[in-house]
Amino acid sequence: MPHLSIRLDLDPNGRVGPGKIELLECIARTGSISAGGRAMAMSYRRAWELVDSLGQLFGQPVVLSQTGGRHGGGARLTPFGEELVFRYRQIERAAEEAAAVHLRALQDAVKGPPAGRPTAADAGHLHETSPPPAAPAPDEGHRSPDAPHGDTPARRRLPRLNGAVVE
Repeated sequence: MPHLSIRLDLDPNGRVGPGKIELLECIARTGSISAGGRAMAMSYRRAWELVDSLGQLFGQPVVLSQTGGRHGGGARLTPFGEELVFRYRQIERAAEEAAAVHLRALQDAVKGPPAGRPTAADAGHLHETSPPPAAPAPDEGHRSPDAPHGDTPARRRLPRLNGAVVE
C-alpha cells in the first residue's frame, strides 16, 4: 500500500519530518532519549541534537529529561511535544486521505507495464527477437557529433524488443 512521507517546512528554517516525530514517539515509549535513539539506530548525541533542534525551532522544550540518580534518569515529552506529535500525525492522516485515490492509481501503474510494453524482466527472453548487437565502434564510448541524442555504442547494445530499447 502506498503512503505519503510528509515533511513540514516551517519559517524561517525549521523542518519537522517523519524521523523527528518517530524519535519523539520512541522517547515517549521508552522514557529515555538514549533508548529512543537506540531504537532508531542513532547515537544519544544525534538524538539529543534532534530533540534540541525542535526545542530551538519552537522556542520551548519538546522533551523534559531528568538526570540519573537512585532511580535512574528518564525523559518524557512535554505537553507541547505531545501536541507536536499529535498535530503532525493529524496532518499526515488528512494528507493520506486526500491523496488516497491518486496514490492507489499511481501504485496500480507501478504494478505492471501497459500491455505490449517490454520490461526489464523480459530482457532474458529478448534474444529471440532482438537484432544482433552492433559491432563496437573504434571510438567505443563516444558519440559521434552527428548521432541523435542518446545514441551511443552502449545504448545500441541494450536489449530490444520489436525495435524498442528495454531499460
